[in-house]
Amino acid sequence: MKVRPMAKKAAKQKISKAARLNRPLGREERLVRAQEHMARIRSAIRLQISTIVDEIDVLTREGRANVEVLMKDFGFTDAEYNTFSNITSLLAKLEKEVDEGDLHFDNYRALLAIDEESHGHAAQIIKKDPAVTHDEIMHISDQLAHRRLPQGERAFKKSREAFNDAFAVGNRAVESSFRRTATELFGMMSKHSRRSSYVKRTARRFEKLTGSRRYSFFFESQSALLADIIKTSGELLTMVRSLFPDSPAPVREWAGLANHSPIKAYLAQAHHSLQVMSNPDFNGRMPGDGSIHYEWSSFDAIRFLAELAPEYEFGLKEEIDPRDVRKLNAIDLCANAGGQALGIEAAGYYMHGLVDRDEDTIRTLQSNRRRWNAVKADIAAPLIPADLDAWRGTNKRAANLDLVSGSFPISPFAYHAERDGELFTSALRIIEKLNPKGFFFETDLAFNAHRNDVFRQDLITSFWNLGYETKKWTLSANEFGVPQDRTRMYFVGIKRGLGSLPPPTRSTVATVGPAIWTAAFPDLSPHGVYEVKKELKLLIRKADAVEKPQQQSEQQIAYDGWAKAWASRYGAELAPDMDKHRVQPRGMSAHLWRNAGFDPQRRDLPRLGDRLVMNYGKRLPLLPLSVPLLQRLQVMPDDWRFEGDEQSKLQQVCSVRPPEVSLAIAREIHRAITSQAVDLDHPAAWKIKGTNGKWFWSLLSEPPTAQGIPAGRWKNVRGIDKYVSMPLTLYQIAPVFFELCPLASSDPDF
Repeated sequence: MKVRPMAKKAAKQKISKAARLNRPLGREERLVRAQEHMARIRSAIRLQISTIVDEIDVLTREGRANVEVLMKDFGFTDAEYNTFSNITSLLAKLEKEVDEGDLHFDNYRALLAIDEESHGHAAQIIKKDPAVTHDEIMHISDQLAHRRLPQGERAFKKSREAFNDAFAVGNRAVESSFRRTATELFGMMSKHSRRSSYVKRTARRFEKLTGSRRYSFFFESQSALLADIIKTSGELLTMVRSLFPDSPAPVREWAGLANHSPIKAYLAQAHHSLQVMSNPDFNGRMPGDGSIHYEWSSFDAIRFLAELAPEYEFGLKEEIDPRDVRKLNAIDLCANAGGQALGIEAAGYYMHGLVDRDEDTIRTLQSNRRRWNAVKADIAAPLIPADLDAWRGTNKRAANLDLVSGSFPISPFAYHAERDGELFTSALRIIEKLNPKGFFFETDLAFNAHRNDVFRQDLITSFWNLGYETKKWTLSANEFGVPQDRTRMYFVGIKRGLGSLPPPTRSTVATVGPAIWTAAFPDLSPHGVYEVKKELKLLIRKADAVEKPQQQSEQQIAYDGWAKAWASRYGAELAPDMDKHRVQPRGMSAHLWRNAGFDPQRRDLPRLGDRLVMNYGKRLPLLPLSVPLLQRLQVMPDDWRFEGDEQSKLQQVCSVRPPEVSLAIAREIHRAITSQAVDLDHPAAWKIKGTNGKWFWSLLSEPPTAQGIPAGRWKNVRGIDKYVSMPLTLYQIAPVFFELCPLASSDPDF
């Protein structure tokens, strides 16, 4: 039988189709199909959760059966019932804070388990990193709840924990005797301290009381009280040694113990205090230290043993001073003008190398931080061992790197479908050679776009093979105190086996006005300053109010009025993303800048007596896009100098990565590596050092007093001798001494 031509054609088509289906898939095609499978799985899980919740709601409304009994009979666990039955009410509470599509079962379970005060914080974390786990959310919630407790309440709880364990298998009568002895000792110490402070309040009073026979009974009573303190301290010391034989610890380790194990720190302090006070030669001066680096008191230590209710704020801080964190080692790739490196440095890292390919940028880095090892190099070029050695510098510590960072160009992902010019491939090669404990790279949000799935999966797999757990964080700079509409994707990695790495959070929203007003309006009168601050809703005390002067020049009245009008109209705005919207005189970028109160075509500030300021009406004169104002918008230190011509300076300041964001990320990586939790309420927690290490006091904090800075430095110098066991040198002391004592520096005979 003859086969018709049409049938032959159909058979060929079938064969070719089958051949296409059976042919081996390429690597990229396999990855694309795997992505499709995962998307369907994720969609099915979300649909399943939604279906279960809807069915439970129907059963609950109809009231035909006990839903809890029914679900458990069908094999649902308690955790599943509690989660599914409360999802509807949870979403009603969080509808403005979190998108239902971003949540998975672990997220729901954690959100239902934490207290309502932590919901907003947890929702922020889920937005920034949808892959955050149940345990990470619970840990963060516990930390928040712990921080909300007064410090005395924290110490009270720790005391309960310590002695519940110590007396779990012992006689409760022993515990009662121990607590009673500690309480008696605490009372004696308090009484002796009150009496001593009364007698020694002034030298004249001390001389009068000690020289009078009338008060001899008082000093005899004080001597008897001191003898009782010595005796009771010895008895309590014997009990502590019996119950807690491992309690002694060197003083230099107490700050670390306070962070890792507060109970051990309290016991070490108590043991040391009892040793001192049980000495027959004890003079009544209670042990303790009030230095800036680590503060402790024998009163707190004995109070801890007594488990007295926290009637006043006492106890050690479990978070450490930001300036006392262990110094880690870092290298910054694509360093630009140093913004990211400033943040990393403030988080507790020593910058061993900053790499960039622009000549003016390198000169900017070298002129502002002479100790920084700024290297001109293109990281996309082939690497040789000598390059890596140059990046590390001469410090031996750099051989053991903790962090590699990079702020990569956004254009390969934001604008180019083929990712021309992407630097992640080069970064992977560098990470393989340097082998740091962690890394983070800034890139565009389009890094997470569907068109980059294959590239991204390859990258994650490659880093996994090198031993890194990776995360993708979506962070808005505005949440960290940067007055810009700037959101970026951060690709973060940490060596497997180190600590967890949740995304950083900080609820400090900044706007344009508070960031720049002191630089934008230099000619304000005192009354004008008051009016502008009031318009920007900055904290103003009643004592700071300034009455409008009766006589004032027309120029000053016009200038103050213009500044107040600008602050009222634009002060609450956000600047556009400076990296994407450079200083362009026309187009969309110029439109966005004008909406924020800036004129891209202007370069000089309006000054007192300018015609535009004198004659302004509805059309307000706008501020220029000058380098000093752009620095403020990037939260860069005012004294940070940019090298090159004017165009190069503008290019550099627009390319800067805000240091506040890199500070938050680097601090999270630091915590994962060292387990050191920083006290975020400390005044130095968010300070950025300017040129030559001077502190930059931004709009987020009050500037210090003129006497406060040298006094703080003096305490730091004392702390070096006390905690690092290094002798003080004239080189360390002299600058601070002369700053505190200007007369000494001007006296030639000194």
